[in-house]
Amino acid sequence: MSTKEEWYAKFFNYGAYTAGHAIFNNTMTGIVTDPSGAEIYDNEPFFDTAHPDKVGNTYSNFNTSYSLTEANLKTVYNQYTITNAKDERAEFIELTPDVLLIPNALKFTAQEILNTTLIPNSMDNTINVLHTIVEPMAWRYLTDADGWFLGQKKKGLMATSRETANLDFWQDELNKDFFASIIERWGGTITNWRSFIANAISTS
Repeated sequence: MSTKEEWYAKFFNYGAYTAGHAIFNNTMTGIVTDPSGAEIYDNEPFFDTAHPDKVGNTYSNFNTSYSLTEANLKTVYNQYTITNAKDERAEFIELTPDVLLIPNALKFTAQEILNTTLIPNSMDNTINVLHTIVEPMAWRYLTDADGWFLGQKKKGLMATSRETANLDFWQDELNKDFFASIIERWGGTITNWRSFIANAISTS
């Protein structure tokens, strides 16, 4: 189970690499060649500042230095729901995030921002408009301790199961040693970059 989680976490850990990463290459030797190689379908990294549409515009789903703060979450939320809420023809679409994906190191920061009814560390008794606006989800397999992602669950990424776990168990007839092997095949790809915005993660 941990092997599979580590593999899928690579989409986020390596998603902003400017040179791309092998995790995004869906080429299968002798079967299919992925023309986008180490990048996603639009020939850009998953998290990038210049995703093109079909009519000449570009969009960003990557902010290099936004730490997780109340102000930055508001900015990124508007980026997600307003700036990036357009399809390939630049026509408006509904795009609403429901999850804040974070490493374990940001768990308490996220709880302070999202789970209080009043603005944290304020003496003005101001209502916290971010209260429960998205669900915080800590994932131990994220490698950037200060990186975070605003997104929509079950959108933009596709996981595939090509072969369920197959366990084989046998004994050596000569020395009586026991052996076991397990084979499982899975995969994944990016179907829509708009579903997540990355912040403060590594680019190499």
